[in-house]
Amino acid sequence: MRTHSKIMVLLAVTIAMFGSVFLGYQYIKDRQEALFIKANSDTKELMIDNILNSKAKSFQGSVHDYACWDEMVEYVAHPSRKWEAVNLSTIESFGFSNTWILNSKFENVYTICDTSRSWNSSVVSKEILSQAFEGKGYCHFFLNLRDTLWEFTGATIVPSTDYEHKSPAQGYFIVAKFWNKEYIQSIEGELDFAIRFRSPADSLQVGKRDNSKITISETFKDAYGKDVLSVEFTSKNQLMADLSVTNRLSYALIGLLLVTILVFFYAVRRWISTPLAQITKSLSNESAYFVNGMEKQKNEFGEIAGLIKNFFEQKNRLQKEIEERIEAQERAHELYEDTINLNHELQASEEELRQNLDMTMQLNEVLSKQQQEITDSINYASRIQAALLTPIELLKHLNHDFFILYKPRNIVSGDFYWVSTKDNKLYIAVADCTGHGVPGGFMSMLGMAFLTEIVNQSQDQRAGEILDTLRLRVANSLHQTGKVGDSRDGMDIGLCIIDVETLAMQFAGAYNPLYVVRKVPTTDGTKQVEFIEHRGDRMPICFSHKIDQQFTTIDLQLQKNDMLYLLTDGYQDQVSSITLEKFKRNRIRELLNELVAKPLVEQKEILDYTFEEYRGEYRQVDDVLVFGMRI
Repeated sequence: MRTHSKIMVLLAVTIAMFGSVFLGYQYIKDRQEALFIKANSDTKELMIDNILNSKAKSFQGSVHDYACWDEMVEYVAHPSRKWEAVNLSTIESFGFSNTWILNSKFENVYTICDTSRSWNSSVVSKEILSQAFEGKGYCHFFLNLRDTLWEFTGATIVPSTDYEHKSPAQGYFIVAKFWNKEYIQSIEGELDFAIRFRSPADSLQVGKRDNSKITISETFKDAYGKDVLSVEFTSKNQLMADLSVTNRLSYALIGLLLVTILVFFYAVRRWISTPLAQITKSLSNESAYFVNGMEKQKNEFGEIAGLIKNFFEQKNRLQKEIEERIEAQERAHELYEDTINLNHELQASEEELRQNLDMTMQLNEVLSKQQQEITDSINYASRIQAALLTPIELLKHLNHDFFILYKPRNIVSGDFYWVSTKDNKLYIAVADCTGHGVPGGFMSMLGMAFLTEIVNQSQDQRAGEILDTLRLRVANSLHQTGKVGDSRDGMDIGLCIIDVETLAMQFAGAYNPLYVVRKVPTTDGTKQVEFIEHRGDRMPICFSHKIDQQFTTIDLQLQKNDMLYLLTDGYQDQVSSITLEKFKRNRIRELLNELVAKPLVEQKEILDYTFEEYRGEYRQVDDVLVFGMRI
């Protein structure tokens, strides 16, 4: 068995022996206490019986030892006041509450009563007295009359020669003692008991005790031998109190001894058993983990733990050094073999790399040439698209101040503007084609060609009708029928037709809006800005489920100095590099309200600067086109 287990077994046996001794001691002690308490109770009960008997005999003696029995026989038969005055005057000195002398028929001959009670012979009935003296020369009984306790004693009046009162009664001599407060207090003082009266019907256990008092009950009987009243005598159990103090001291000493054993058990476990177990685990598992921290203890176990820890640390270092040396030798051997193999591979690959390098240089030259050709083609397409756009020189002959902010995303733009004149009318269109770059460029050239063709062939077509025709041309040219797999390419557009003489304008739009901003005079002589917006119809220039609906033509009377703005959605859809939010339509409205009074060149610069500042480092998400003209 291990030392740790032996120590635990020894401590367990010690505690078991202590527990056994304690239980045996407690059993013997409880038995002694029970015997002491019973003896004390019996002594108290005997003392109460002696006191009560002594009290009873104190006034029964006058009945038993009365010396005038012969004269009393004569007096009962022939009452004499003179004889009463001489012989019965001393009865009051015996302390009786009441005294009666009765004839043989229980008729009252003489009575002396307590003046505070003023009772006569009617207190005790003839039936009770007859029962009390039946076959006896003496009587002793109690009556509970009017909630008061009376103790009666008496004797038959017979000649003095009949000491045992066995001859027929010539009369009766009866005395009574009233248990008043003073009498009860005198008994309590003699007994050192508190007296309490109970009805015989009340449940009372004689000799019932608790930890602090002892209670004894006596029962008083009437002339018929029945229980009249139970008297309960209660006294402080001083023996029990003394034993309780002794018990507390015993329990305190036992508790102290138990705490001492527990502290000893804890100390042995903490200072001896636990360190031994940790050292055993450490040696069994060949690890210093279980003794970590023990080396700081300034005792023998701390020194042993330090030696164990140093031993395992040195052992680990040696094992690690051996493993590192073996590993280094293996790596050196592998490195040597790898170096030899690598030299062969390098020699074989050097020629291959030289050939690949020559091939890569040739391929780079081909790719650079092809990239340049593609870029040149896109730039050329951009020049073609620019050539198809309405020339700026032509726009300058329209007698209207204007600006165009045109920012393609990828060289070639999917946004385009188109301006034409016919029959004293000015046609202006701003469109956003599907896609960016070259695909969008093709759609823009197709849109400009169709617009030119439709306007030249039309006879006073309204703006909505022109868009209806443009939609059919685009759908037919791209073979759009609404079937699954058909292309959805098309464009959004805003179209204005302005009568240059009357300034009456028609507008029709496919998603693209029209903004008219003017200054209106007020009643106080100042001018305020009026912003007019027409968003156009919510259907595109291509085949859609609304292909049978016609575009709406909006008529608007322009005024001199009105600002007219047509734009695509590239400006409002631009995302900020800071907030990652779109510019949105509301900011455009606010910006145009601020720009309406500025020269158009400055307006274009502010619009361009605001766009670039908002965009920041974020890429341009779409082509941007803003067309502005002052009427």
